[in-house]
Amino acid sequence: MATLMLVTTAANTVLAPRLGRLVMRVGERHTITLENVVLILVFAGYATTTSATLAGLLFVIDGVFFTLTLAQRTYFRRLPIPPIWRPPPRWPLPSITWRRWWCRWRSGRWA
Repeated sequence: MATLMLVTTAANTVLAPRLGRLVMRVGERHTITLENVVLILVFAGYATTTSATLAGLLFVIDGVFFTLTLAQRTYFRRLPIPPIWRPPPRWPLPSITWRRWWCRWRSGRWA
């Protein structure tokens, strides 16, 4: 397992700058798509393989493509997120003026 981690770290050291340039050239959205397609194939390989060597290779590929999560972080930071809290409408009703509201309240006809 330590050997696999060492190989994955070495592969990341070599390939991370190239993957960063790929993100800059192609864009975050396309590299996220590429990452997810490769991960689907890697996980399908995990599920169907009986070879330890192939599982180790899939582990290295999984670790290298994990580098592309930086594209996901930068992509989602640029998306506009709607506010969770919205201010309530004017009280009591936006269609009624304060004078009308006060007169109705004083006369007891407020329904």
